[in-house]
Amino acid sequence: DNNSLPHQSWGAGIYITAGIVENCLVYNNETKGISKGSGIYSTGGTVRNCTVVNNRTNVSAKGIYVESQSAKIINCISVSNNVNDWGVSNATYADAFVNCVFDYDTFGTPEWSESSLPNSTCIGCSDVSMKNPAGNDYRLNRNSPARDAGLLDPTWMMTAKDLDGNRRVFDGKHVDCGCYESQYVNGFSIIVR
Repeated sequence: DNNSLPHQSWGAGIYITAGIVENCLVYNNETKGISKGSGIYSTGGTVRNCTVVNNRTNVSAKGIYVESQSAKIINCISVSNNVNDWGVSNATYADAFVNCVFDYDTFGTPEWSESSLPNSTCIGCSDVSMKNPAGNDYRLNRNSPARDAGLLDPTWMMTAKDLDGNRRVFDGKHVDCGCYESQYVNGFSIIVR
């Protein structure tokens, strides 16, 4: 967090070419001039269950920018990035985004100027409903559309932990998008007097 890169730079928060990045909070990064991916810039590898927020640029960067068909962005939240929340260098790369959540406030116009979600597995919303973004608390509220919206992958999630060290699969069947897993229990209370 809080990285600043000069003119014509990529990936102030994370620059990934291969491997796996998971459960990361990527926030308050800045690229200047003609740049891409002020939060995350990917030419390959997998980014999963990350929260990308409040990254900024003065020209053309995105919260998450994909430059290759071998990149995968899964169960991520990208919101409140000052130009666009996502972008790709080629329209066919939009399929790199799987079960991601974006907000409409800064919701991106992709490089090929078609205003839409990257693909049908992604969610667009007006408010991701985080606990206290102004205080850098990006945990999800109970009513967040990102809660239980992730793609459950049992090959790694059943024993995985979130950024706080909580179990990634809290209820055994659902997973949240982003780096934090909600620890809410669904149910009701009965009060007897």
